[in-house]
Amino acid sequence: MKKVILPVTLLSVFLLAGCGNQSAKSAKSSDSSQKTASSKVVSSKKSSQKVTQSSQSSSSTSSVSSSSSSSSSQAANDSTIVKQFVTGRTFTIQPELYNGEDVNKAMDEQKAPQNIVHDYTVSVTFDHPSQALLKYILEVHPRHTHYTVNNGILKVGKYSIPYAINGKSVTFLPWKASDGQGGTITYQFTSN
Repeated sequence: MKKVILPVTLLSVFLLAGCGNQSAKSAKSSDSSQKTASSKVVSSKKSSQKVTQSSQSSSSTSSVSSSSSSSSSQAANDSTIVKQFVTGRTFTIQPELYNGEDVNKAMDEQKAPQNIVHDYTVSVTFDHPSQALLKYILEVHPRHTHYTVNNGILKVGKYSIPYAINGKSVTFLPWKASDGQGGTITYQFTSN
């Protein structure tokens, strides 16, 4: 009987300790929300002062601001084009060059690790507008990861894939990355 009581008592203590910690987190959260609200008031006062000052500035400032808003609108448009282009499709990330030499030739000549193509080839399925399924060759449990599109780069997991847009068509460009062993791999991102 004593063998059962001790574990149950310990379990109860751990559960109660966890509950107390949650209330401390809740108190910290309400304190931080009060600080955030007061900082928003200060920030609001500062921004209204800036608006007054900026309304007195010359027209060249307004042209700069309109060009920056159009570039941010273009970036959002580019992001939408890339996401529409990749969603529902599968691509392959694959080494093409090792230290500037064809990867297969480099392996044949013992200039590249013999498993480089196997270890560094990844299948990427964009099955959702913000997630992709990454699967290495022979991987049993592929994993989903979020991806982002920003400033000419499609970022999927650890890969930063450059792209160019021509109308509604997206072209993915080769990129270089270290293999962690002193070599440089040039990758290609191609549609399956």
